Amino acid sequence: MMTDCPDCMIRWSASLEADGPEFTRCPAHKDIIVMYDPPGGWKYGFPKQYKPLPGEKFEDTLRRDGYPEEDIELAAKYSRFWGGVRE
Repeated sequence: MMTDCPDCMIRWSASLEADGPEFTRCPAHKDIIVMYDPPGGWKYGFPKQYKPLPGEKFEDTLRRDGYPEEDIELAAKYSRFWGGVRE
């Protein structure tokens, strides 16, 4: 995530809570493309652009993007994220 932007980091952290709000980037970063890559993701077509649906949890995004169910708990802890390319 955007480690150099305190506003984005606060928003990201809050969205990870079970009852947290949907993640939205701050106005300065709203057009940033975020990529993600779970462990062993190359076998399933990763890295992919991280595009969660409104209200979707990270685990559900992994499922929708084709990551195997038996590895989702691991991926939720150890996935890599990066970004910085404007759409």
